[in-house]
Amino acid sequence: MNRLMTGVLALTMLGASVASAQTRIESGETVSGSLTPSDSRMYNGAHFEVWIFSGSRGERIGITLRSIQFDPYLLVQPFPGGRSPILARDDDSGGGNDAQVEFTLPEDGDYVITVTSAERGETGAYRLSVESLPGGARVSRAARPPAAAAAKPSALSKPATPAARMLVPGQTVTGVLSSAPRGPLGTTEGDWRYVGHAGETITLNLRSSEFDPFLTLYSIGSSVTRVAQDDNGGGGLNSKIVYRLPADGEYVARAERRLPGRSGSYTLSLTSNGARPATRGPGNRMLAAGSAVASELDGSDPKMHDGTPYELWTYAGRSGETIRITLRSDDFDAFLSIGTVTNGVFSAIESADDGAGGTHSRLEITLPFTGNYAIRANSLSPRRPTGDYVLRIESLR
Repeated sequence: MNRLMTGVLALTMLGASVASAQTRIESGETVSGSLTPSDSRMYNGAHFEVWIFSGSRGERIGITLRSIQFDPYLLVQPFPGGRSPILARDDDSGGGNDAQVEFTLPEDGDYVITVTSAERGETGAYRLSVESLPGGARVSRAARPPAAAAAKPSALSKPATPAARMLVPGQTVTGVLSSAPRGPLGTTEGDWRYVGHAGETITLNLRSSEFDPFLTLYSIGSSVTRVAQDDNGGGGLNSKIVYRLPADGEYVARAERRLPGRSGSYTLSLTSNGARPATRGPGNRMLAAGSAVASELDGSDPKMHDGTPYELWTYAGRSGETIRITLRSDDFDAFLSIGTVTNGVFSAIESADDGAGGTHSRLEITLPFTGNYAIRANSLSPRRPTGDYVLRIESLR
């Protein structure tokens, strides 16, 4: 910093309110923002914006703020910021004028990142990154007493494996957010999964009379991408997202509190301008590489010799192609097979009971010939053989 002393600037930051422009950022995510003349000001006249992230005690965190339009300055405090103790601050450690900090989180919970400039009145675009660094002494959930148990945040740089509940167009679901810290994407009480299609426009409405709702929509592919979020677009304090899906695949809607600490119930609804449901009946549904479909095993499906229902899907593969198939269900123990169908008889080439965590199954196979392959979705156990599932296929090479 070449015109304001670091200590003086830090003291002016302590008095700043963090009520302006609060937005969530996840560990492993890089977001874009912009300081504008309409943003709130620090006591020294510098504009600022505020981001919130969640972390676990002992976790090592790195935060980088970059801009070519102003001299970045970075400040990190426990929530709610303001006069909370400063955990980390920096002006130029990120190279050039960029700011970068590395520090260890003292407690589970939410933390405030203040993005501002080293000079009064500077504005412009910036990029902010948060990552969980190796070498931290993060305390696992199993090692903590039950009262202190908390899930660690998700790393959005890796593919998600959400076990979130399903959203169905035209239906309203209810849930309860507790005071526990947020878990990885797909595990928290507010996470709901939807399988959509390219060109489909969905509308999500999150409502609560017990807390101020905040709604985020993520796309689940080879990486996890936040595609939309809203605070008060649904009228009053309620949230609303209208989003046109750019591709077939899985999406996760996360219902949250605008501010931590308040628990309570909520409703979440999804409407669509025309989702394409899967056609019922075995063997007549095509899967494309990079797609995911949602369906259900029920009593109307054909049965295996043990009485468990199954559904068949078709994939047009090529010789030497390596594919990954994942079958997920929160209702039954997933059992996945790939093979061929000749004269109505399925012959398995490879099967998998697990491999995707929990009761979910996954297999990778290099295809031996060019042609149609049958993929069978089934339950391992006749004791709990039916329910919703999501089937995903990826072409690796």
